[in-house]
Amino acid sequence: MYLVGINSFILQLLMSKEVVMRKSTIISMIGMILIVSSISHASCWKAKIMGERENSKPKVLIGIGDEDMTLPYPPEPPEDKCIIQLLANDKTKRLTTDIKQSGSLNYEWLLLVNPHGQSPIGNTTCTLSWSLGNGFSLTDFEDNVLIDDMNQVTTYPVTSMVDQYLRYKIKYQPTQFGLSTLIRNLQILSGIQTSTWEDINCNKTIELADAIMLFKEIAK
Repeated sequence: MYLVGINSFILQLLMSKEVVMRKSTIISMIGMILIVSSISHASCWKAKIMGERENSKPKVLIGIGDEDMTLPYPPEPPEDKCIIQLLANDKTKRLTTDIKQSGSLNYEWLLLVNPHGQSPIGNTTCTLSWSLGNGFSLTDFEDNVLIDDMNQVTTYPVTSMVDQYLRYKIKYQPTQFGLSTLIRNLQILSGIQTSTWEDINCNKTIELADAIMLFKEIAK
């Protein structure tokens, strides 16, 4: 509810009869925006990395949360024509989900892709796709950059002639606070979700309507 963009809601606020535009009002509004943004814990998120080959659409889940959380890859995997797995940091376990604890400046997920899956050997392609924000890049296991900005480039074909797992890294460096982050934070507060990017509440739930009321109270 109250799914309004930051520009429109600030415009509505400024047009409100309750607002007296003084310097102190503007400063208070900016301060409240920063406070609400900080308590939204926007560093917490999860996103799907998906594959597609014919009718097979496997996926794995990466993200950042209040604490580390992983889910193992099943011992009897589904008979997909493309297999996607995550590799644990210690490289001893294969996973379907890898949520890392927030608080780092850099994050890295190890991705394994077998384009053949359970199908016969031959020249085969499985196309990876995702919906991610800024700060993500895709490299091989030797750290050679394949995609510099995964926000702009949202697919990558993985092709192999033989039955093997090709290895990749998804790297994430959180960007500094900016307008896009603020908009995303306000979306998190109002519960917006997209097809492959899902926000985790991180034990903090604040309605956007409550934030607007706070702005109005300060502006009186």
